[in-house]
Amino acid sequence: MALDSQNQNPQKRAAILTDRARAQVAGSNMIAAESDLAEARRIDPDNGLVWLLSATLARRGGDLANAQSYIKTAAGLSPSDAAVALEAGNIAAAAKAYRIAREQWQQVIKIAPDSAQSETAKILLAELDLIEAGLLDSENKGAAETR
Repeated sequence: MALDSQNQNPQKRAAILTDRARAQVAGSNMIAAESDLAEARRIDPDNGLVWLLSATLARRGGDLANAQSYIKTAAGLSPSDAAVALEAGNIAAAAKAYRIAREQWQQVIKIAPDSAQSETAKILLAELDLIEAGLLDSENKGAAETR
């Protein structure tokens, strides 16, 4: 098995762990996914994708404290990554920090205006407008909960 070699390049090992974590999430095994991501963070702490995926998993699991910590690290490693800014907005929205969420989603549009992340950010901004106008319950919003 690819992970059996302890002498393997740390970046390659982290990439394998990250792929396995994605498969674990797809199989609804969040505990194993977090374990794989924790190991990937340990052996390749400069991998922005690992921190981003860790933040997303933590947010989806309701662990906003770790999600915020992980996304802060991801943003430091990948400051111009639209996916990082999108997730930072999602985490802020989950914490009901709507001003920060709005800023992050607007940043996504600036970073990558023609991207899929930008389209998602536009949807989330429209939902946020409805939430702030009292026309949509923040607990029942659509796009942010599935991202």
